[in-house]
Amino acid sequence: MRSLLAALRCLTILPIGSGLAESEPVVARSRLWYPPVGVAIGLVIGSVGAGLRCVFADEQIAAALAVLVGVLITGGLHLDGLADSFDGLFARGDRERRLEIMRDPHVGSFGVTAIVLCLLIKTLAISALATGSVLVAIMIASVAGRGAILIVAGLSPYARRDGTGRIVIDAAGPADCVWALIWVVGVGVAAAGYSAAIPTLAAAFVAVCWAGLCRWRIGGATGDCLGAVTELAETASLLAAAAVSIVPTGSVSELLWRTG
Repeated sequence: MRSLLAALRCLTILPIGSGLAESEPVVARSRLWYPPVGVAIGLVIGSVGAGLRCVFADEQIAAALAVLVGVLITGGLHLDGLADSFDGLFARGDRERRLEIMRDPHVGSFGVTAIVLCLLIKTLAISALATGSVLVAIMIASVAGRGAILIVAGLSPYARRDGTGRIVIDAAGPADCVWALIWVVGVGVAAAGYSAAIPTLAAAFVAVCWAGLCRWRIGGATGDCLGAVTELAETASLLAAAAVSIVPTGSVSELLWRTG
C-alpha cells in the first residue's frame, strides 16, 4: 500500500500519505502501480468530459475543460517534463549541453510549442469523439500514458549520474514493458474491444520511438523524458481514437454509447 500511495503522490496532486517517508525500494515498486493509477485518473477525467457534453452544446468547450481537469489533477507535472524535454532534445550541442538545458527552469520556444500543440490536439481529438466514446477513449489514453512511462524506463538507461527519475529507470527492465502492455491492451479490449487496437498501438509506438530518440540525443532517459512520454502517448491515443471512431463495449459502455 505504501507503493500505491507513492504512485498516487507521484502522478497526481493528491496529498495522500504525504507524511510518509519514501524509501528507494518503495519508489521503485510504485512504478508497477502507474497503469492502475492511470485507469483511475482516466475515469475521473473521462467522466467529467462526458458530463460536460451534457452541459455545453459546443463539443470543443467541453473537451477543453476536460483537458484542463487533467492538467489540474496531475499538477501540470507531465507538461513541465514535455517542455523541458523538447527544449533539451532538440537543442544544438553535445549531450551534456542538452542535459543542462533540460535542467534549466526557463521554457524555450520548443517547449512552448510542444505544450500548445499537445493541449490543442488533445482538445480537438476529444471534441471529435462521439459523446458515448469520450469516457472510454480518455480512460484508454490515460492508462496508455502511464504505461508509456514503464516502456521508456524499461528500454532506457538513466541519462544522468543522479536526479529525478533515476530510481524508477534503474529499477525498470523489459518485464516492465510487458507489464505496461498487459494493462494497456487489457483495459483497451475490456472497454472498447477491437476498436481499441489502433489507439493502444499508437501510444506504444510513440513510447518506443520516444525511448529511441532520448537514447540517441542524451544517451538515455530522465524524469523529464518520462513525464513527456505520458503527454505524447495520451495525445497519440486520443488522436487515433478520434480517427477510428472508437466504440465502447460492455454493459456500462454500451449504455453510454446508446445515450450518446
